[in-house]
Amino acid sequence: MESQRRTSRDIETKLEFTRYELDGRLGELSTQIERVESRCLDMEEDLKKQGEAIEDNRRAIHFTKVSTKEMDNHLDEKITSLDNNLDGTTKSLNSITAVAHQAKREVAEVT
Repeated sequence: MESQRRTSRDIETKLEFTRYELDGRLGELSTQIERVESRCLDMEEDLKKQGEAIEDNRRAIHFTKVSTKEMDNHLDEKITSLDNNLDGTTKSLNSITAVAHQAKREVAEVT
């Protein structure tokens, strides 16, 4: 009987020690879970900020593309206008040159 009581007390002591160890481990796990949750919240906030920055960059790129396209169109119009002016100037110079040659021939005939 005494042996059973001792065995029972030993078992109770072991159970109590095991419970104490488990409580400690549970506390450690709870602390680790809190840290992980905190890190997750921090990462979520960082990802949200990165997402906002990406969206801002996407908008800026889109605006730049639109502006570049508009600028390309504007430059194309200017180049076309300059080409037309150059063609007109060339035709005028050719005409003036032809008149000058004609006048030179006429002067040569008179003299």
